[in-house]
Amino acid sequence: MSDGVHLVHLCSISDWLEARSSGVLEPESLTQQGFVHLSERTQVHIPANLLYRDHSDLVLLSIDPQRVGGEIVWEDGDPPSDDGTQFPHLYDSLPTSAVIGVERYEMDDSGRYPQLN
Repeated sequence: MSDGVHLVHLCSISDWLEARSSGVLEPESLTQQGFVHLSERTQVHIPANLLYRDHSDLVLLSIDPQRVGGEIVWEDGDPPSDDGTQFPHLYDSLPTSAVIGVERYEMDDSGRYPQLN
């Protein structure tokens, strides 16, 4: 991963509030797949539209990769994309101290999550 890459994580508002109380975010993917799903800001719409179309309460957590403490590995998505796009996976829980920004992430008028800059 190159310096300056802006990583994000999607979660529900309630999951974020719970993580703030405990100091750590441990999504289901950590137990089920062994890692926390992360994305670059410019690609977060891909997993959002595949996995969260039935959610309307998403927040986008901006992550400082230097603060996560665990290993971040760039790997194929699940399912893999036709163009070979890879996503960052954090092989540890996500400490809330690594979160440097929080913003709502909402669908556009077409009912899809938009691509961000």
